[in-house]
Parts: sequence; structure tokens; C-alpha cells
Amino acid sequence: MLLSHKTSIKICPEYSNIIGHMCYAASKLWNVCNYERHHYKELGLEKYPDWYYQKKAHKGDLWYRQLPSQTAQETCKQLDKAWKSFYALKKTGGIKAPNPPRFKQDNIPITYMQMGIRHEKGSDQL
Repeated sequence: MLLSHKTSIKICPEYSNIIGHMCYAASKLWNVCNYERHHYKELGLEKYPDWYYQKKAHKGDLWYRQLPSQTAQETCKQLDKAWKSFYALKKTGGIKAPNPPRFKQDNIPITYMQMGIRHEKGSDQL
């Protein structure tokens, strides 16, 4: 079980720009991994890619490197969870015609794990 703390912070424009780029990179990483899952046979992959394979295979990619490693891994893990949910719904018939996870058109929220954000006397540090 993960403990989390949700907060709103006011940041200066240059940091806002950096975080915006990180959210953009997370959405592009999601799309690259999702495309790979949709078209793994056409891409010549021997077996269906899981999140462990994807985090390992995309470690050198531009979008993966733009994010802290735990954040990039969490993005791959969230996509894996979405695909598992799709297959579970398809198998159990929970929904008549479930749709696979979609490609992200907008920026997606990023998750910082462990000590990604430090709260110190009157300031927050990424």
C-alpha cells in the first residue's frame, strides 16, 4: 500500500514550464508503449510486451529519459494495469465490448515516488 499526500503548490513560471514538459513526456511515453502493445506482432516482437520488458526496452528513449526513472516506470506500470483491466473485462464479460486503453492526446499527471518531493520548512523541492 502506498501512502500519498495530495497538495497544491504555487510555482514560478520556469518551474511550471519544466513540469509541463515532464507531463508531456509522460503522455508520449504512454503512447509509445501503448503503440507497442497494439502492434507487437507487426513490430516483430516474439511475445506480448509486459511492463517490465517495456521499462527495460525504452530506458534509452527520449521520452523515458525526460522523466525521473521511478516516474517513467510508474507510467509504464499504469499502462500495464490498464491493459490488465481491459483483458479482465473482456474475459469476464463485465462490459459488453470493452475498449483497449486509448492513446493520450493531452499531458498526463506524473507521479513522484519515495523521496521525489521533499517538504522542508516553507519550501518544496523536486
